[in-house]
Amino acid sequence: MTAYLARSLFLLIASWMAVSTCRDGFIIKGGLLPEAAIVNKSGDMMKPGAKEIEAVSLLDGSKRCAYFIKKVADWEEVWGLCDDGWLMSGDDESDRAFPVWPAAAYASACVAQEWEKAKPKSISLDDFLEDVLPSLAEEGLLVSVFLVPAGGLVAANVSPSKLLKDLQQERALYE
Repeated sequence: MTAYLARSLFLLIASWMAVSTCRDGFIIKGGLLPEAAIVNKSGDMMKPGAKEIEAVSLLDGSKRCAYFIKKVADWEEVWGLCDDGWLMSGDDESDRAFPVWPAAAYASACVAQEWEKAKPKSISLDDFLEDVLPSLAEEGLLVSVFLVPAGGLVAANVSPSKLLKDLQQERALYE
């Protein structure tokens, strides 16, 4: 009987150490593992693998935008690029847009040339919906959803109000 209790206690402690919850509700399997082991509450990986990055980057702008909306609603964060402030895409005031990605790996793929010192930075979905998108709409700027480096930086430019509506609708599916 004592061996049974000792084994049960060992299994209980081992399972507790194997799956622990972070402050943001994300689960890190195995305790202190690399960031590739970070998953969301439903068990989906939050860091896309190399094959996923390659496949998604080849999608057209509207399909990448749909992917962005689903992933951001699920992972509850948006990624932008920072270098002494948030970076903007576009050559002049008439086509300036705020570039965003669903994961740091996608943002990092666009760090080149004039953005070579930029670093990916996350924005919580709540802050993005409540602060960033309304501010962009007020300033008359677009959101450059999911730039990819292939053939120049190509993205789906979307109005902040449309992206807000789409993200709210998708987010409602996860609540």
